[in-house]
Amino acid sequence: MKILSEFLCNSRGGVASSIILKGQHHDFDATYKLHTATRAENPSECASYIEGDFRTWEKTGEKFPMTAEGYRNFQRKCVRSAWVAPVKTGYIDSPFTGFNEWSEFFSKVLGNP
Repeated sequence: MKILSEFLCNSRGGVASSIILKGQHHDFDATYKLHTATRAENPSECASYIEGDFRTWEKTGEKFPMTAEGYRNFQRKCVRSAWVAPVKTGYIDSPFTGFNEWSEFFSKVLGNP
C-alpha cells in the first residue's frame, strides 16, 4: 500500500509530492535484504531551526552557536546510537520495491520517450 500526499514546499509556489511505502524501511530500494545497521547513527531527534547565530533544538529549546563546536555539541546531544535507536536498512520483500512508483514519477515528470 502506498500513500501519496502533496504539499506546498516553499513561498514561491513550489509543490512537492511524497510517497510513503507502508512497512518499508530506510534504503528500501537497496540491493541488499533488510538488516539492522549496527554502526548507524540515528538523527531522528535532531529537528532544529536556525535564527541568526544560533541553532535551536526543537525538542528542548536549547540554543547552540553556529560554529563547528556548537554543531558538534548539538549532535552529541541529539544523535542516538544504533544500540539506543536501531536503524533498519534494506528491502523487505523484493529488490524491486518502489520501482513502479519511481517509473510513474519519471514518466510524469520527464514524459515517455
